[in-house]
Amino acid sequence: MIIAAIGTANKIHVTPIINPQRIIQMKITTVFTPRDLFISTGVIIFASNVLIRKITQVIITQAQIP
Repeated sequence: MIIAAIGTANKIHVTPIINPQRIIQMKITTVFTPRDLFISTGVIIFASNVLIRKITQVIITQAQIP
């Protein structure tokens, strides 16, 4: 399952493509890396930049949505 996330460094809106009614908000308080996001949420995030300061659009593959 692939989900898309759009947001900023302060808040990310995660929308599952298969079930778009289920929108998940994650509040990010600091600059984080994909590894940090995976540890805290169980979701793997792929982006061109390792340090994600401002997210415009990223693609997430779902490992597990908490």
